[in-house]
Amino acid sequence: MNFKYKNQSHSVTQTADGIRRMFALDIEVTPFNNDTKRFKTKGIWDTGATASVISQEIFDALNLKPVGITNVNTASESSIRK
Repeated sequence: MNFKYKNQSHSVTQTADGIRRMFALDIEVTPFNNDTKRFKTKGIWDTGATASVISQEIFDALNLKPVGITNVNTASESSIRK
């Protein structure tokens, strides 16, 4: 596969009174191989996270296709297949 992909990086600064465990920003999500499809939403950065996820709403709006399945753990449940 030969995808046109622009390597983009951005930085952001937010001030806080103490340690921040996460913060939210307005973001735009596009599929890897089709930057004409766009979905605007809020992005939440969890500063201690080891993975990234998107909601089912974004997945559906961008007509994405799954590439794999993994087990995930939440605060209230463990080993959920997603």
